[in-house]
Amino acid sequence: MKPVDAWPLDERSGSTAADTAGVDEGTASGVRRRAGKSGAAEFDGVSSRIVTWGPALRTGKGHGFTVAAWVCPSAVPDHFATAVSQDAADRRLRLYVDGVQEAAVKDTAPLAGPGSLMIGRATYRRQATDFFPGAIRDVRVFDRALASDE
Repeated sequence: MKPVDAWPLDERSGSTAADTAGVDEGTASGVRRRAGKSGAAEFDGVSSRIVTWGPALRTGKGHGFTVAAWVCPSAVPDHFATAVSQDAADRRLRLYVDGVQEAAVKDTAPLAGPGSLMIGRATYRRQATDFFPGAIRDVRVFDRALASDE
């Protein structure tokens, strides 16, 4: 399945995160670039982030999606394939790590997120929060919930 947006995050320098599948480039702030064959964006856990130039996915009632990425938390010497999916039919959010479902929760009031996609941090009540410490690469967005074998 082809993603609607994809950010390899393998740039060697600069503040642009190229979207190789769509049109939603991102702007990196405070992000270090990891060079090499499997490049990544390194986040400091304090203020670094990548913000897409526009909305990358549709959330809210009736919309399914998946966001997948390789992550390497600073506290762990390994990297993991992660994915979060929202199934529009059963309104469940699911977290997968290395292809195994680790958690699921019923989303009783899915909210529409009309803004840009944030990589490396979250937003809560319009405030930046939960900055990620570690490396992220190969972020992909799909317009439906993917199954665990996808």
